Amino acid sequence: MKKVLIILVLLVLTANLAGCSNMTKSSSVGKGLSLNKFVFCNEINGDRDYVENTNKTFVSGKECLAYFEVTGFKYQKDNGTLLYHPIVEAEIKDPDGKIAVTRTKIIDKEMRGKSPAPYIYFPISFTLPQNAKEGKYTLTIYVTDAIGKGTLKANEEFFIKNSG
Repeated sequence: MKKVLIILVLLVLTANLAGCSNMTKSSSVGKGLSLNKFVFCNEINGDRDYVENTNKTFVSGKECLAYFEVTGFKYQKDNGTLLYHPIVEAEIKDPDGKIAVTRTKIIDKEMRGKSPAPYIYFPISFTLPQNAKEGKYTLTIYVTDAIGKGTLKANEEFFIKNSG
């Protein structure tokens, strides 16, 4: 069975963030959906084709990339195709736990494929201003399956440093 490759739009966020720390952690909670992968990247070319940023560190004023995969989406059969409808929202918190970028809907789109998709991948992009303070931030993603009613919330921490 052939995999269905689904490419989604990139999110570009600009935020004024502040703070610092040294440790990272990730967590996810889901109902019906599961997080397969959540990584920060230096480059994303497509489905499982990325260069991971293993230290999760980005330079303020430069593009930051994250890639995640979600399994468990339900579909509806429609005119010989399979209809999926993911909804993705994102939020960024500063090191003090204050919301730096309010929860924003970045994807709410029906997609079609010819065979069942084992997962759907989502690349997202955001840019922090050049004057952002160095430190640890948290990216939270909220995923909803509009057809199957499954949900997922996942957090991943990353670091910002200044170029100088």
